[in-house]
Parts: sequence; C-alpha cells; structure tokens
Amino acid sequence: AWMWKKSAGFTSLTYQGTGGSGLRIAHDLGGVPEMMWIKNRVTADWGPVYHSGFNGGVDPQNYCKQLNTSSAMFAGISYWNNTAPTEYDFTLGNNQAMNWANEHFCVQLFRSVTGVSHCGWYQGSASSQTIPLTFTPRFLLVKQMLGTSSWRFVDTLRGWGSGNDKVLYMNLDNPQGDEAAGSPETNGFSFMGNTAGWNQAAYKYIYYA
Repeated sequence: AWMWKKSAGFTSLTYQGTGGSGLRIAHDLGGVPEMMWIKNRVTADWGPVYHSGFNGGVDPQNYCKQLNTSSAMFAGISYWNNTAPTEYDFTLGNNQAMNWANEHFCVQLFRSVTGVSHCGWYQGSASSQTIPLTFTPRFLLVKQMLGTSSWRFVDTLRGWGSGNDKVLYMNLDNPQGDEAAGSPETNGFSFMGNTAGWNQAAYKYIYYA
C-alpha cells in the first residue's frame, strides 16, 4: 500500500453536503490544492477528481474526471461551480457525487512541494520525452485528459524502469500488469514514444509524481 500523512503537500478532511451550488469547504493544506479526490463515505457513487492540469491548465475548475472509471475529462458547472480553489477553501457545485444533501464525504487534497511532489500535465509524443521535476520520483500516477485509458500508477518499490514495469490501475481491481512505462530520472521521469496510456501524440496527460 501507498499511504500519505498530513504534510505540506497533502491533507485529508471530511464534510457534509448541502445539495446547494456554491458550497465552500475550508481546508488546511497550506497552499492552493492542485489535485483533489472526493468520495461519499456512506452511499456508493463515482469519485470526482479535480486537477490543475485539466484542459492544459486553462480554467481547470470548469472540468472534472472520475477516479473510479476510465472516462475522459468532462465540463460542467455542477462539479466545482466553475470556481478555482484557493489556499483557504474550495467550492462545490450541486452534483450529488460531491455535494449530496446531508451525505458525508471525504476529500484528499494534494499540491506540489519543491523536491518532494508535483502535479502537472504534458503533451504526449510519438517520440521519447522526459518530463522535468526537481527530484527523482518514487511514485507516478498518469491519466489521459480526453482519452479513456485507465488511471495508471507505477512505483520504484514494485518495479519501475526495467522495461517491464509493474502497473496498477486506480479504476480497476485487476492485479498489476506488465507495461513499458518509462523510467524515473534524476530530475524527472521519461517515456518511450507512442506508448499507450502514457505517451501518445494524440493526447494530453495529467500526472502526480
């Protein structure tokens, strides 16, 4: 298992929905959230995701993805009320998956910390490429913005960088698969060109390292 503790780059909290647009939830992340995961604690529902890289970083608060499905990014005011998160709070629309009246939700908030973690996006390529960071990553989560590939993640403990990487999928209960997912680098991570789910020229990708 991968587990996160409260730190400069991560916090977790709970809240109760109202069903009304414009609900503001205060947080203590200490900076602007760059990725958020929400889950209903009681009733089965899909898991909304916010990421600062949505739409290539242009008005990402107007878009949403589902952590438990492979669906593409979609737009709508009912998710984040088309309101960007701040260092103090984030705003919800009236979609029931994140703001069902009287239902209880948990949310995980992530942000970039120099030398520790990074939320970003990149344009896929038919050629190999390296995505720059300020550290050597141990964990990498990647999802196409508009494609319907799975949420994929690799890590250095299970095997990443050997050419036969052990990949798990956030939206599936499959056992880990073997894929050529690139490799961690001293200050970033790299991919081979035209690699399905990771680096194809037709797609943009969000990531958390």
